[in-house]
Amino acid sequence: VSPDIVFQDLEPGDAILMCSDGLSGMITDEDIATLMQGVSKDTLPAVATKLIEQAKENGGKDNVTVIVGVMEA
Repeated sequence: VSPDIVFQDLEPGDAILMCSDGLSGMITDEDIATLMQGVSKDTLPAVATKLIEQAKENGGKDNVTVIVGVMEA
């Protein structure tokens, strides 16, 4: 197994999404970006739930793992 490792400078308010292929394989990048648009600390649970629901609605052929976060000041 060879993990993907990415270093990225983040600013306050930037959103982070880590997910399994059960999500990325079932939803387009554009749809993920749309759902992540404007995410905040208060909306994280709702956004994560919506991402999972959308993957299931699109066929849900694999387990779906989603971790979302927002950088704070």
